[in-house]
Amino acid sequence: MIPFSQNSIVFHFSCPMYTSEPYFLIKLDGMDKEWISTELPYVRYERLPWGKYVFHVKAVTSGGEFSDESIFTFIVRRPWYWSTLSKIIYGLILLTFVYLSRIYVKRRLENQARKLRIEKEREMIRLRNEKLEAEVHYKSLQLANTTYSIIKKNELLMELKRLLGQMKKPAEQGFSTQFRNVLRLLDRNITDEEDWKVFESNFEQAHEEFLKRIKKQYPDLTPGDLKLCAFIRMNLSSKKIAALLGITTRGVENHRYRLRKKLNLDRDVNLTDYLMQF
Repeated sequence: MIPFSQNSIVFHFSCPMYTSEPYFLIKLDGMDKEWISTELPYVRYERLPWGKYVFHVKAVTSGGEFSDESIFTFIVRRPWYWSTLSKIIYGLILLTFVYLSRIYVKRRLENQARKLRIEKEREMIRLRNEKLEAEVHYKSLQLANTTYSIIKKNELLMELKRLLGQMKKPAEQGFSTQFRNVLRLLDRNITDEEDWKVFESNFEQAHEEFLKRIKKQYPDLTPGDLKLCAFIRMNLSSKKIAALLGITTRGVENHRYRLRKKLNLDRDVNLTDYLMQF
């Protein structure tokens, strides 16, 4: 057994039985396929791979006479890194690598799937938000149109009421009764509940979060207070609010004053700015 670290081998041979210088035929099973002729009394094999070898040599005289064949069998051991223990270690390393690779690929696929799922969820949220924004915008337009219609109608009715008041003749009893009936009819239309229902429905849909926040922070506010908050948040003037409520501008200012007290606002705090930022 020859260690792998000494796998370069030199064979020396001679044939003293012949008086004349013979030449030699050599062959190394595992390396040479045919016999090799040489006149040198030695041969060198460099870096033989590990395994079993059989070295053959015989002398040949100039007259063609052959000597007996000499045979030498030897084994070059496996290198340490190719021993049975090393193979087991390599196998374990390979199995570990395959196992870790599968885990890595699995986690990578899971991460990709998770990222894709998150992107889809974000896209759905974005589309949902865009839809909500569009709906809020549409409701805001509806609210603005409803508010404008109520204001114009009430302004017209209040102006008509004022003109009729100037035409009143108290001396004519029949006319006075008819006049009062007309005034009552005008008052009912100025404070029409159906108009308020439409307005409140549109406002609640357009400013749902605002109403929730202010009701939560100020639970003692009345429906009338909430209406005034809504009008102020819409940045309507006291004159337009008066037309919506069917009261005087002075009445609106008094209501604003009472609302400030309920909200506990300091004098230097602007009510409109406070509600706009609420």
